[in-house]
Amino acid sequence: MGIGALIQAPFSGDSTVALVGTLVGLLTFGFGVSFALPALVAGMANGVPMEFAGIGAGALNSARQVGASLGVAVLGMVLHPGPEPGRRHHAGACRRRPRPVARAVITVTGLRGRPATS
Repeated sequence: MGIGALIQAPFSGDSTVALVGTLVGLLTFGFGVSFALPALVAGMANGVPMEFAGIGAGALNSARQVGASLGVAVLGMVLHPGPEPGRRHHAGACRRRPRPVARAVITVTGLRGRPATS
């Protein structure tokens, strides 16, 4: 996985060489992940008692999904070059149009669990 990341590191821009370097780096990274994930699953399966195997598998997959989502979000934040000159920033658009923010708040607060019925 590290080799795949190192292959991608020196390339930037929109040239064909950068595209090929990024593609080769991503393929190499994916190849490394294919060896890392089975070891991760085997380690989890051996570390959890048999009666909690389902809970352990669910926790592992949830942690993987959250980690992947946060990883993409953080990389997008770090690698984004910022607003282009002459272009409005997204935060200003949210102040002028509060509907998307209000919808997001309603969605998040509306996802509370229901009380258990017996």
